[in-house]
This record gives sequence, C-alpha cells and structure tokens, in this order.
Amino acid sequence: TVLDQYGRGSSLLVDRSEKTRVAQLYLSAAKRSLSTTFALLSASIFALQGILLLDEDHWLTDYDLALALYSTSAEAHNGCGVFDQVETCANIVFARARSFEDKLPAYFSLVQVTGTQGRLFDATNLGLDVLQKLGVLLAANPDVEAAMSAIDQTSEMLEAIPTETLIGKKMEDA
Repeated sequence: TVLDQYGRGSSLLVDRSEKTRVAQLYLSAAKRSLSTTFALLSASIFALQGILLLDEDHWLTDYDLALALYSTSAEAHNGCGVFDQVETCANIVFARARSFEDKLPAYFSLVQVTGTQGRLFDATNLGLDVLQKLGVLLAANPDVEAAMSAIDQTSEMLEAIPTETLIGKKMEDA
C-alpha cells in the first residue's frame, strides 16, 4: 500500500509538514481499521507509525493530531491485547492533554485494560474516579434507591457527551 511505502521511507522524510501529512494519513488508516474487528492489528500499527513521525512540538503545533494518534493507539492496542502499550499511550495522553474531556478516550481504554487484566478493584476505582471528576458522586455502599439515582444521573450526564468524545471515534452503522 501507499502507507507501507511511506513507512519504508519514513527515515527519508525530513520536512516537518510532510511528516505531519503522513501522520494524518496513518491516523485516518488507523481509524478506518478500528471499525473492523479483524483489522485491530493494522490499526495499532498505523497509529504507531503515525506517532513515530511526531516530534515533541506536535503536541503544541498539531495538538489534535497528536491526541488522536495516541488515543487511537491506546484503543487499538487494547483490542489487540497489548496492554503495556495501552498504558504507555494513556499515560502520555494524561500528561499532555489540555482538558479532562480530552483524556476520556484514554481513560476508557485504561479502565477496560485494567479490568481485562483481572484487576477489577483497580478498574472500578479508576472508573469511579473518572465519574467523580465528571461530577457524578457515588456512595461507597449505596442502597438500592441511591444506586438507581446514581445510574439515572450517570445516564443523563452521558447523553450530553458526544459518543466520539467518550470512546475516541465515531460509531458507524454496521
């Protein structure tokens, strides 16, 4: 493919704007691959290839691209079961993101990975921490009425947030 050729010749790319354009192509390919369950490995490779083209200044000059590549990489590696890479990308997003909302896709991937690794207590605590930062306060040992109220409050809050903000990509009709 064309991207494969760019990947093979990436060491020859010296112009920053050209690297940025190629990184955007990798992001686009990664997002398309994420929509297909069988292409998660391709998505993770495309996202990493795009990340490799970024320099430190991209977080300042091309913030949206850097954020999208790292968030997409975390999501794709989550699907592939490469948990250490999810944590690495998520931690970079946590350190560089400008707002809490920009961190949500990375938190989503990290909660999933933590639960998948059998660390359910940690995953639950992380999820509760995120909800608290979003303004949803949950009691440690709620009764049924308090639990139902919290579920309703969470549902209302989530309806106000665009899906792509929560999971880092648009949901497409199957």
